[in-house]
Order: sequence, then structure tokens, then C-alpha cells
Amino acid sequence: MIGYLNGTVIDISSKSIILDVHGVGYTVYMTNIDMPSLAQETKLYIETVVREDAIELFGFKEKSTKDFFTMLTSISGIGPRGAIGILNLAPVEVIINGINKGDSSFLTKVSGIGKKTAEKIILELRDKVSHIKQTNEINVSDDIFDALTALGYSPSDIRSALANLPDDVDREDTQKVIRSILKIVRKN
Repeated sequence: MIGYLNGTVIDISSKSIILDVHGVGYTVYMTNIDMPSLAQETKLYIETVVREDAIELFGFKEKSTKDFFTMLTSISGIGPRGAIGILNLAPVEVIINGINKGDSSFLTKVSGIGKKTAEKIILELRDKVSHIKQTNEINVSDDIFDALTALGYSPSDIRSALANLPDDVDREDTQKVIRSILKIVRKN
């Protein structure tokens, strides 16, 4: 099993990249949030999925995202593509926040996941994710994330801006957080 790859991105499609690792090109499926740029050197944690008719690699920049992907695929009825669809909704901390709140409507935005499946995901993962501490991650409310995506910002831009959010910004004040993020994004 492949657990980690380090190489150069030589091709990008809407759902995957081809990663050149010492002359071997690996097709790696990724979330839109983690998708690197062409010719970029990248390091990915890999989840190898072996099926009867294929071996597929799913890549993640953060080990915590890979671990969450594994939790999602452990649920009956959620395959790797469904898990990637869920991870495309928002950063992991926002998804975990939705699960902890019991917000099934958040998950039904993914094609192929209806209300029953969303409730099943919440039921099976709530206890597993409730203890996850979000160290080095900034907990952002669904409202902030939704507002910024409605303004046309990509999840990766939002995540990058959150990582650069000054410590003096009151994270409980939604308006101040959004204003600060907009300043950061406009500078870039």
C-alpha cells in the first residue's frame, strides 16, 4: 500500500492530478481544496483504495484530512468518491462542526447523499469526531464559510486566509473575521 508520495504535478484534471515521482506518474484523486498547481512540488498523504477492477489513490495535504476520509469511507454506503464529495464542501473543521451540530442538510449538498445517508453519517461519526481537538486549525463557523463562498472565494483561498488571520482578531465576532479575511484575500 502507498501511504505517502512526494513529487511534481505534471497534469491536472477536475478531480485528479498526475504526480511524477522519480519518473513514475501516479494518478491521484484529490479534493478541490487540496488541489495543487501545475509544476508544483507537492507532498501528499495517500489512501490506497483497492477494488476488484481498480487500484485508486486519494491524496491529501494534511494527515488529519486523510484520517477523516478514512472515517467517512468506513460508513456503509459511503465510497471514496462520496467521501471526496463531502470533503469538497468545506474544510474538515467546518464539516466536523456541522456533524457535531447534527446538521444533515449540510451533507445533502453532495450528489448521491440524501437525508437518510446524511443522518447515518452524523449518527456514526458524531462520537468519533466530538473529541477531535482542532489544534493548529482555526474553527470557523458555517456562516463565515458560507458568506465567503457566496462572495465567490474558493475554499482554498478561505483556508489560506484563515491560516494568516492575525491573533488579535476576535474569532467570536463574525463580522470582524470576515472583514479581516477579505483584507487578506485582497492583498493576495
